[in-house]
Amino acid sequence: MKESGEWLAHEDMTCKSERVARLDWLASITPEADYLTFPAGLTAKYLFEEARYSFVYGQFLASILLGQGIRGRP
Repeated sequence: MKESGEWLAHEDMTCKSERVARLDWLASITPEADYLTFPAGLTAKYLFEEARYSFVYGQFLASILLGQGIRGRP
């Protein structure tokens, strides 16, 4: 079994370009603003951040479920 540092280095070597591409795509479709507001409150902001992180790291099912949580907030 690989050491933790080796495992992370391997992940960065094999997946970093795809993560950068996904992050660039998100940046290209996100409105330019000094800050974003979340009318549903702080929980919605946390869900948004986690969904974005999950998408960038290729955890697509988690992104969908977290997005549903944002959408379902009153």
